[in-house]
Order: sequence, then structure tokens, then C-alpha cells
Amino acid sequence: CACGNYGCLETLAANPAIVRRALKGVRQGAQTALDPSHVTVEAIVALAQAGDGFARSLVEQTGRYVGVGVANLVNLLNPNAVVIGGLITEAGDLFFEAVRHAVQVRALQRPARNVRILPTRFGRDASAIGAATLALLRAGILS
Repeated sequence: CACGNYGCLETLAANPAIVRRALKGVRQGAQTALDPSHVTVEAIVALAQAGDGFARSLVEQTGRYVGVGVANLVNLLNPNAVVIGGLITEAGDLFFEAVRHAVQVRALQRPARNVRILPTRFGRDASAIGAATLALLRAGILS
């Protein structure tokens, strides 16, 4: 990982990791409509929604990776809900069903049964809204 550690979720589920896996698959001859000169998460999501099998597999694989991370959080913290954002979540149910399945398989039974896994309501603006909120909290404008 760029941070110097090993096994970080970032190396598997962040946008650059998704694009790397897509490019690797295209180079290895994956049957896809993905344009190798313009591989983006947005393009992958659009093709997945259009039924491209390779793009769908990338979204599902990313969902499984995120699901493993969420399962660990669920086991450790037992939250009522986990809210997930990012471009890949725009794939909707294809992504979220993979996340939920991984959580059901890997998390402890009771916490897995009780947790809700939800998309953020803020869409692509979630990070900016979070950063602005943190800045306002630190400045004492919000409490």
C-alpha cells in the first residue's frame, strides 16, 4: 500500500485499485466493451449496469472486498448501520448485494443480522460534506 502497510482495503477497493484490476483484465483478454484507453470507475459502473459481464464482475469483486472490511467492523463495533459512499456505489444493488452477502458470510451471526448496510445520501459530495462538517466543528461553528 502507498502508506507502507500491507493488506489495506485501499489496495483492493479504492478507485485506483478497481481501475488497475480492470486494466489487467483487459490486457489479459477479458471480453468487455471497456475502452482500454479510457478506464474509469464511472465507465465500469455504466457498463456493469448495461450488462457487461466483466464490468459486473469487477463491481461484485469490489463489493466482496468492501464486505470483508465491513464484516470486520461489524464484529468489532456491532453498529446499527454502516453507510458506504464512493463512485462504485453508483452500481447500486449489484455492489450492495455483494457487500451484504460478504457481511452475512463473514461477520458474527447476531451483529450481521442486525446491521443495515446503506448507500450515503450525499452521493459524490459525501467527502466534501464530511470535510466541511469537520472544519466547522473544529472552528467551533458547529457543535
